Amino acid sequence: MKLYNKIMKKPWPYLIGGILLSILNIILIAKTGIPWKVTTGFLYWGAHFFESIGIDVSSWYYFQQYQADFAKGENFIINYYTFLNIAVILGALIASLLSSEFTIKKIKNKKAIIFRPFRWNIDGLRFKIGIWM
Repeated sequence: MKLYNKIMKKPWPYLIGGILLSILNIILIAKTGIPWKVTTGFLYWGAHFFESIGIDVSSWYYFQQYQADFAKGENFIINYYTFLNIAVILGALIASLLSSEFTIKKIKNKKAIIFRPFRWNIDGLRFKIGIWM
């Protein structure tokens, strides 16, 4: 029980977390040949949303400069990056459940339900632009 509390309940040092993420990314590159790009997956999700409401994203600068690298049968939702991002989200959920940190909070502002996904997309695009600079 003492080991469980040390691993699951107490926060890990940033150095240990960084080393573990590095090792996992090395394993991922060794197995697939493709590194994990968090923002690319979210960018594709946002592009899928815009395409679903009738906005053509193929004329956007990003998609003209960097072709979407989809394998046969893949699209903005069904692709490698979506699988990785969903795995990370589920892993974070499982980790929070195991550490008894998961809580469901009541949404205070009803407008947040509508506008928060747009903000996430804008924040993701801002992050992507920051990487290019």
